[in-house]
Amino acid sequence: MGKQGLPAPLQVLQVREGATGISLSPHLPGELAVSSRSGAVCLWTPQDGLQQVYKDPETLVFRDPSPWRWVDFTAHPRVLTVGDRTGVKLVDTQGPPGCGLLLFRGGAEASCQKGERVLLAQYLGQPSPDALPPTLHLICTQFSLYLVDERIPLVPMLKWDHGFPSPTMLVLLLLPPPDPAIHSQ
Repeated sequence: MGKQGLPAPLQVLQVREGATGISLSPHLPGELAVSSRSGAVCLWTPQDGLQQVYKDPETLVFRDPSPWRWVDFTAHPRVLTVGDRTGVKLVDTQGPPGCGLLLFRGGAEASCQKGERVLLAQYLGQPSPDALPPTLHLICTQFSLYLVDERIPLVPMLKWDHGFPSPTMLVLLLLPPPDPAIHSQ
C-alpha cells in the first residue's frame, strides 16, 4: 500500500506453462506456493521471488491425463502437499529433488470407486486453539470426501460418499462455537 492507500503489485508472477493452483502460507507471511500444468511447484516470497522446489511431469499414482495440479501447505512450514487427479503427495521442499511420500492415492487403498479422481485437496490446519488438529487434509473426489491425517498417510480417517450431483469445487469447513464449560476448566 502506498501513502495514498492504493494497492500496488509487489511483483507479477509469470509461469510459462500456466499456473493451476496457488496457496498462501499459514506459517510465513507473504509466502505463496504455486503449481503449474507441467508438474512444477514453486515457492514465492517478496525477498527471493519465484523458486522451483519440485517438478514431476507424470501423474502421481497412475497414468491419467491430468493438466490440473494443486499445491497446499501442511502443518510443517517446509512441507507441501502436491496433488493431481490421481493422488496427493507430501513433498519436503528442503529434501532431495523428486522425493516425497504419498498422502492419498486413488485406488483400492482408499476404497475409491472405479474411475474416481481427486478434484480438490485442502489443508485444514488453522492457527486457533479451537481448531481441528493441524495435520488434517480434506480430499474431495466426484464421489466422496476423505479426511486424511498427514501423520498416517494412505489411511483415510473418514470417508463420506457425498452423493452430490455435481463435483465439489470449493469446500469451507465450519466448526461449532467452542463450549465455554470446556474452556473454563
